[in-house]
Amino acid sequence: MLRRYYDAATGEEIAEREEFIEGLTHDSFVIQIPRLRPERRTATERLLAVFGQHRRDERDGHLPDVDEAAYPEECRKVVRWPNVAVSEPDIRRTMEVGDDILAELEDIERQIAGKDKVIEENAGTLDEKDRALAEKDRLIAELRGSR
Repeated sequence: MLRRYYDAATGEEIAEREEFIEGLTHDSFVIQIPRLRPERRTATERLLAVFGQHRRDERDGHLPDVDEAAYPEECRKVVRWPNVAVSEPDIRRTMEVGDDILAELEDIERQIAGKDKVIEENAGTLDEKDRALAEKDRLIAELRGSR
């Protein structure tokens, strides 16, 4: 089934396809928070921006940096949800474990990048040695041929 995607703020059709949405068995409204633009065009986008990852507290990257007063009273309960979730000990521990795992993965990526660089350097050295050996073989053959 070919689905049609529309920008809710402008009504314009979106040509790009998303595997997750294509896999749904029913029509629905899907909001991809990471794809929300910096400018909030609708009340829904402004509210959902609370769940985005772009504005984090400088002291605690798990806390959103959100001004509750900027939201209407009826939205403030939703605006508080991320802070409430982070204050739960189990959720906080899960987030900290996630941070530790990400740090480990970043370390592994750096180690792999370092090893890849060494491999490239060694490949270059081997190429130089191959060229030097080929030149040596050529000179030996040339000297043998001149006798």
